[in-house]
Amino acid sequence: MTKGLLRLTPLLTFLFCFSELIGQESNCLERLDNAEILFNSGIFEDIPFLIEDCLESYSEENTKKAYRLIVLAYYMNDEVESAEISMKNLLLAYPEYRPSLGDQAEYLFVFESFKVRKVIDLGFMAGPIFTPGNLLEPFSPFQDRFLYASNLPGISAGVMINVPITSLFSISTEPTINRYAFQIQYDNPINEIYAIDQTETNIMLNIPLNVRFTFLNNRFQPYVKFGGQMSLLLSVETESKLERLDPVTGEIINPSETIKRDHSIYRERLNYYVGGGLGLRMNFNKFYLFAEADYYHPLNNMLASDQNRFEQSNLWSEAWVDSDFRIIHAFFRVGIARSLYSIKKIR
Repeated sequence: MTKGLLRLTPLLTFLFCFSELIGQESNCLERLDNAEILFNSGIFEDIPFLIEDCLESYSEENTKKAYRLIVLAYYMNDEVESAEISMKNLLLAYPEYRPSLGDQAEYLFVFESFKVRKVIDLGFMAGPIFTPGNLLEPFSPFQDRFLYASNLPGISAGVMINVPITSLFSISTEPTINRYAFQIQYDNPINEIYAIDQTETNIMLNIPLNVRFTFLNNRFQPYVKFGGQMSLLLSVETESKLERLDPVTGEIINPSETIKRDHSIYRERLNYYVGGGLGLRMNFNKFYLFAEADYYHPLNNMLASDQNRFEQSNLWSEAWVDSDFRIIHAFFRVGIARSLYSIKKIR
């Protein structure tokens, strides 16, 4: 029997605490109703002491209602400084709070004694990156047709920094680390006897700078952004194979191992892009969730300007030949951001 009671102890403790919590919440709601009755009766002195202890237990709607009664009670009782402190506490808890048009002039006066300004949004974002190629001047010693194609989505992750200029206009940047791969795809085996397989993997630091225009001033806000991007190429690794085929059957008669090389010397370290994106944010108190699709078009070739793309020794030793090409960056990313505010008394 003793063991049975011991097993029931955690459950009984939980039920007791839960009932106490429900009782406290019910008592606080009753206090809020009584405070409103006192205010409507012109009795202000006891209102702050009646409900201040309950502020943390209220819902958002009731918290704002309670602060309104406290601010007005202090103000009507000629305790202007206490009214201002309570208003500042309300704005610290809900920086986007705005009184209704029907609120008392005294309440609006205290509210307008403060200036609330969003200073910055700081967030984290991640998602896939797609990297199709833009082939400007192809080169193959065999004049075969080929293209640069994205090799499965890569991964992009980084931070988001957004600095508001006005409520609907801001400057933003999203420094990200990106890892992606692309393939050089040939239409047919070279001279019908060589099958070449080429894949390049890049790791790149992207630093974009955009102007952002946000539409609608409500919970769901679409936005567009335009600007440019500077990218620093951190790593370049190629994997390639050159296998000989039977010209009659097409079967591999001379298999090749995968050749891995660091091709950083053949690539421009700094690359520049122009582009922008579309996004949608869902606002909550002090933070928001967002999703966006971005596109950046390259402005320079990735092949280093001091490298000779007609160097054919790479073809036979590493199964690799370069052309003048550029890599497009297309993203879809989701993230979360926290908004930081400045609250100042202006009168």
